[in-house]
Amino acid sequence: VVSTAPRTHPFIGGWVLPPDVETGRAMRKWVWLALLLINPASFGQDLRPRLFVSNEKSNSILVYDLAAQGDEPPLRRIFGFRTQLDQPQQLAVHEGELFVCSADSVLVFDLQGEGNLPPLRQLTVDHARGVAVHRGELFVTSQDAILVFALKAEKDARPRRRIQGSDTKMKGP
Repeated sequence: VVSTAPRTHPFIGGWVLPPDVETGRAMRKWVWLALLLINPASFGQDLRPRLFVSNEKSNSILVYDLAAQGDEPPLRRIFGFRTQLDQPQQLAVHEGELFVCSADSVLVFDLQGEGNLPPLRQLTVDHARGVAVHRGELFVTSQDAILVFALKAEKDARPRRRIQGSDTKMKGP
C-alpha cells in the first residue's frame, strides 16, 4: 500500500502494514518480501519512500527503496548487540522515529539510523507483540490487551489506559 499521507487507523498505526490484517495488493507485497528475507515479521514505510522490514531471525531491521525489486540489497541495516533487537516483530514509523517490538520491550530508533546503534529509548512491556502510533499515543499489544502509552514513554512507564477484558473478545492481539 503506497500513500502520500500518514495513516491514522489505531490498529494499523502510522505506517504499519502488519501482514495479518492486510489483504489484496499489500498481502502480495508481504509474500514477495517473505521470499527474499528470513522470516520477516513486519514492514512499514516512511515518506522518502523507504520500506522498513523487521527481520526476526537475524535480529535486524532492513531498509529498502520502496521501488526495489528482484535480488536488490537493502539500502541500510540496523543490527548488532548495541541495538538490543531480540526477534523484532511489528514496527511503526512516525515523525522521524522507528518503533520496534522486540521481546519484552518497544525500542525506538532514529529513522535515519544505521548499523550497530543503541535505541534512542526503550519502553519495557511484557510480551510486546504489536505497535502503532495514533494521535500522539503509542499503542502496544501485549497478551490479551492493548496498552496505551504517552508517545515518548520509556523505561517502566505505566500505560495511560488499557483495553482488556472478556467483553473485548480479544485473544492474543
